[in-house]
Amino acid sequence: MEWNKKTFVIITGASKGIGRTIAVEFSKRVAAGSKFILLARSASGLEESKSLCSPDVVVETLTANLESPDAQKIKNFIAEAAANPDDYERAVIVHNAGSLGNLQRSAKDFEDLDEINNYFNLNVGSMILLNTMFLKAFPKSEKYKRLVINITSLCGIKPFQGFALYCTGKATREMFLKVLALEEPTVKVLNYSPGPVLTDMADEILAGLKCHELRKPFEDLRTNGSYLTPEDTIGKLIQLLESGNFESGDHVDVFDI
Repeated sequence: MEWNKKTFVIITGASKGIGRTIAVEFSKRVAAGSKFILLARSASGLEESKSLCSPDVVVETLTANLESPDAQKIKNFIAEAAANPDDYERAVIVHNAGSLGNLQRSAKDFEDLDEINNYFNLNVGSMILLNTMFLKAFPKSEKYKRLVINITSLCGIKPFQGFALYCTGKATREMFLKVLALEEPTVKVLNYSPGPVLTDMADEILAGLKCHELRKPFEDLRTNGSYLTPEDTIGKLIQLLESGNFESGDHVDVFDI
């Protein structure tokens, strides 16, 4: 990936943590006049992320709850922002938004259909919807290259006790995008696992997992100072993108780079 290109970028979950760091670090590397669409629930968080991005890029923010998204509003926003796709040399979407789900229930204990549907609306359905909107805004063309990045997890390829919804959601996202990679060879797809990162999600895990046996590995990460920072893992993502050492649809873990 050559960075100094005029680039259109959509990043979900961009109000904090990994999403914010992606926005900031990518904005430093793309060509002036690039456009970034930052999407999340927190308007104030999005504005803070915007303020940290390079002043050489155009940053637009969209406040949206992806658990119950206003699909038409999002579609119109993206269509207007990308009204002239041929102005860009590259188009990128980063699917970062996501949630853990209820960590206090085992796989046999989910019986509230609304809870289940809401989880998959946020973590799978909205991702598919946004991906389709992105590809419609940037159809196949010789003018630009297209890249889809999914922020995934080791949980997407390995089961973990207490993480039934999270593992299932991550695995589903990965498989959907692997199919996309097969069907659309002109779209480059990367499933990137950022490793254990010190974000709000790390705190949610410690607060949500009540079983000491399940909590201990995460407590040890904090005690030993072994968590990565968002800057650490996004630095590795940038290194991977620059090297191009992955096939479209691959799952790549931060510790494999």
